Amino acid sequence: MLVDRVASLNDEHDEVLGSVVDELHEVLERRGVRRVPARADFDPDIHEAVAAEASGRSPGSVLRVVRPGYVMGARLLRPEQVVVAARSARSESVETESRIERFE
Repeated sequence: MLVDRVASLNDEHDEVLGSVVDELHEVLERRGVRRVPARADFDPDIHEAVAAEASGRSPGSVLRVVRPGYVMGARLLRPEQVVVAARSARSESVETESRIERFE
C-alpha cells in the first residue's frame, strides 16, 4: 500500500512525511479501510507468517508485525505479515512421536 511506502521513507525526525502518513490513514479510515486487529495468536485467516523465531512464548504466538494488514468491512484486503514463535525441537519430536503412535 502507498501508506507503507511513504511510512518506510519517513525518518523519525521528518514531520512532513509523518503528517502525510497520518493523513493517508485518515482517508483510508473514512473509506472503511482499517488495519487488521491485533491478535496475540497466529490466525491464518488474517496473518501471513514470514518467519519463525525461538522465544519463551508458546508456539504460534505473534512476536511482531513485519507489515500491517488491512480489512474493509469483513473483507481482507491484505494479510498482516508476522513473525511467530517457533516450536522447540523437543515439542516437535514429541508431537511427531504421538502422531506416529496414532497411526500404528
